[in-house]
Amino acid sequence: MENKSLVMALMVAVMLGQISVFAPGSVAAERETIRFGVLPINQPETMAERFDPLMAYLEKETGYDFELRLYPTGSKSGGYTAAVRGLLSGETPLAYLAPVTISQARHHDVSIEPLVCAVRGGSATYVGQIAVRRDSDIQNVEDLIGRRVIGSSPSSTSGNLMPSGMLVEKGISKSQFAAMDFAGGHGKAAMAVLNGDYDACCINDKNFQKYKNQGKGLRAIWTHAPVPEMPIAVNTRFIKPDMLENITNALLDMHTKDLEAMKAIDPKYEEWVTVKWEAYQPVKETIDKVHGKAFYALKD
Repeated sequence: MENKSLVMALMVAVMLGQISVFAPGSVAAERETIRFGVLPINQPETMAERFDPLMAYLEKETGYDFELRLYPTGSKSGGYTAAVRGLLSGETPLAYLAPVTISQARHHDVSIEPLVCAVRGGSATYVGQIAVRRDSDIQNVEDLIGRRVIGSSPSSTSGNLMPSGMLVEKGISKSQFAAMDFAGGHGKAAMAVLNGDYDACCINDKNFQKYKNQGKGLRAIWTHAPVPEMPIAVNTRFIKPDMLENITNALLDMHTKDLEAMKAIDPKYEEWVTVKWEAYQPVKETIDKVHGKAFYALKD
């Protein structure tokens, strides 16, 4: 009778969250919930619409339970830092990140690995732009001196890192701008320019294509070199190898089993392909050149 009471008490404690299903340093048990973090590229409700179908697909194909973890876009970092912390701590042992944020995570823990990235529009790489309003008199990067510039987040690849690397090469300091701020998301940065609050924005190509014909329109004055597409990353310390293999196989088969759910993430996504950390190493090298070790402090 005492044993039965103890079992019931433990079950209630787990349901109420008084006992963690992820013990520190442990791996997820097969029937435990796997929390999946998503970088807040857009507002949380938009990211939920995009990724809920993926969670449903993974649950169906693997038999594991998945829970989407969303982050706000209100702060300067736009929740990017929180997404990295979640992956490092194991709170979200899987996460959809950007090349910069997986580089940040990998700097702190070599157990972080990219699993897959998407082929989008026939390519597993993407670009980003510095964009101005279509009626702007700004024609090139040098014209940004004395103007107001806004990026998406300090931890963004297209929204900060790649433009910063270019500025260093050109010998232009951000202190020469009238302002250099961050909106907390690519869409917010684009709208800040369309609304006339800023003169130029640093955004990824997906959002440039989305907003370029809205309102007064956007025009690109610079495009960065291709970087690997955003990966689904894993902290291998928190998911057992057999579970990870099942999840990976489900992702690689997704385009044949539920292409609609994949296109909910991005209409141009065609399939997931495996990707290695070495593909993102040049991004980390750019971080080291532009920012140094201070960039990895994971400050809000």
